[in-house]
Amino acid sequence: MSSSSASGRDEKSGSSTSSAPRFREHSHGRQDREFTTEQKAAVERIRRCKTTAYYEILSVTKDASDGQIKKAYHKLSLATHPDKNGAPGADEAFKLVSKAFQVLSDPQKRSIYDSTGADPENRRVPPTSSSFSGGSPFGPRGGGRPFEADLTPEDLFNMFFGGGGNPIFGDAFGPGASFTFGGPGIRVHQFGGAGPRMRRTARTHTHPAAGGGAGTAAGNTDSAPLPPISRMFWQLLPLIIFFILPMLSGLFTSTPSAKGPRFHTTPSPPFTEMRTTPTHEIPFWVDPKDVQDMTRKQASEFEKRVEARIVNEWSVGCRKEEMEREREMQDAIGIFFTDYERLEKAKRKEMPSCAKIEEVQKRSKRKMN
Repeated sequence: MSSSSASGRDEKSGSSTSSAPRFREHSHGRQDREFTTEQKAAVERIRRCKTTAYYEILSVTKDASDGQIKKAYHKLSLATHPDKNGAPGADEAFKLVSKAFQVLSDPQKRSIYDSTGADPENRRVPPTSSSFSGGSPFGPRGGGRPFEADLTPEDLFNMFFGGGGNPIFGDAFGPGASFTFGGPGIRVHQFGGAGPRMRRTARTHTHPAAGGGAGTAAGNTDSAPLPPISRMFWQLLPLIIFFILPMLSGLFTSTPSAKGPRFHTTPSPPFTEMRTTPTHEIPFWVDPKDVQDMTRKQASEFEKRVEARIVNEWSVGCRKEEMEREREMQDAIGIFFTDYERLEKAKRKEMPSCAKIEEVQKRSKRKMN
């Protein structure tokens, strides 16, 4: 029996090597990982791609249909699967192909990726809470962390080629799912079926045991990782806008009132005399009594300081407007779904300070031409 099996394997191996040369990888005891030159070339091409260049990884265009994306994934996942391709880096290439397919096969994720060019799953996450008392845990502003998908490239491969229901995600949790409620966390385990395993974790906090098993349930909860830098930035954003930027603005700008008359950017008594800045011709108004005794040199220096002050204030205002628009866009993207109406509204948000800066830049270009 063993000899016939061995001969069968030899015949199969011989038939495969007749079509293309195959090589073996000899490292760390894994000496049966064969690969062809075509498989090695596919791995090297994928690894040269940027990790978020999902269309390039799958070798499809940006207007590719769902069918074309699935066909590309079918071809590349078979070509790079570590069990079928022993070329160096095949594992990494397989993961890149799986990630690209997960994003481009989901309409919402693909839309977000097309708009931002970034991984749609790598977005700002609201602050966590140790309990559900802060609101609904399933909303974008609820207490606790949102669900975190644990779908691995191997899970995706098995679902795609294993059949049964939707080739991507199937039912929400798939047949055979069991739910365990206890402590501040919720776990969704998959027993059988092709659905992905998902879990929800929350920070572990030590509380006095209120009941028989309450303390044990809380103690078994997974500890959440430290907050990412992006989330810390959004938490500190109000502080940056309202305190740090104005302080920096005051440090690096000259106050005309300290080295000259006061001025307004709009006319109002007693600021009734209009003047313009020397470079960008920005109008401003002064009190005639304050400038009547100025020499031409003093007036020129004063106008230069006014121009620097106005342009700097517009620049600071533009930065605030851009950060506010970015925050509104992130809020519209949300955690579980995207509010496209809010997203478009945020994109069309008026930014008066930025508009003034653009007008100054256009005026300068016209002067140069």
